[in-house]
Amino acid sequence: MQDKELYRQVLGLASPWVVGRVELNVEEQRVDVFVEHDSRVKWRCPQCDRELGCHDHTEERTWRHLDTCQFVTQLRARVSRVDCPEHGVVQVLVPWAEPRGRFTLLFERLAIDILKHCQTVKGACEILRISWDQAHAIYGARGRARSGSQRSHSGRTDRRGREGVSSRTGLRHGRLRH
Repeated sequence: MQDKELYRQVLGLASPWVVGRVELNVEEQRVDVFVEHDSRVKWRCPQCDRELGCHDHTEERTWRHLDTCQFVTQLRARVSRVDCPEHGVVQVLVPWAEPRGRFTLLFERLAIDILKHCQTVKGACEILRISWDQAHAIYGARGRARSGSQRSHSGRTDRRGREGVSSRTGLRHGRLRH
């Protein structure tokens, strides 16, 4: 199996999306997967579902995906935009990520599971190789909705700032008490 076909299947890409190329950077321990589409594709306005031709493309965007053999894997694509008579120029939806997301849906699901099971956000960040801000954005934007959690946390810490729980996301931060 060729690398492009492997990543097409791993990413679950379907027409009109294809893997254009895959680049391996051993020095940086990174795999870049470039996703493309045929220029004749008709797209749907994400707001009204009207079928339209491609108006133009965004600058290349990057989404963090699940690691490949411990190499950070990034999905890269220039996303089409359509000129809808009702909604103006809007970016089409991509099947691998939420609008304005920086991570693939599969990476977010893994990150949420790890964040829920780690003792601290810092520990989860080390496993996932992401920053605390990135973890907070993933969990805060989608974690509670996907986990079905309705718990309310106080968001309080002790006088030394240890063992805090964010009232907004439910994530623990700081050091563990022993």
